[in-house]
Amino acid sequence: MRSFGEKRDFEGLARVYRQTAENLAQAGIAMNLAPVVDVVTHPEIGYLKPRTFGDEPFIVSQMAACAVEALHSGGVFACAKHFVALGDSAKDPHELLPVSNASKEKLEVAFFPPFCAAIE
Repeated sequence: MRSFGEKRDFEGLARVYRQTAENLAQAGIAMNLAPVVDVVTHPEIGYLKPRTFGDEPFIVSQMAACAVEALHSGGVFACAKHFVALGDSAKDPHELLPVSNASKEKLEVAFFPPFCAAIE
């Protein structure tokens, strides 16, 4: 997913998510636990980085909205993930409890916008 964000490839992203949604709908699945809308701000977050759209909140927000719209157009509900500020923790939640000490301002500026865009 990161390459879509890096290239600002909205058309390609929409195509992939729409096709995914159509395939899921044909299989009788009504919801996709996607897209990943985490903004990666921690330099040591290798496990999550390739699954995200990037480290710029504005771009991640635009990509999140595009992915959700494409899933919906393909007949499937979307579920933006992960928990807000996961991209600020170096700990892999599959191994350790991730912790973020992000300030309220950083949450509002860096981490909330993609989730807001996905909801809108």
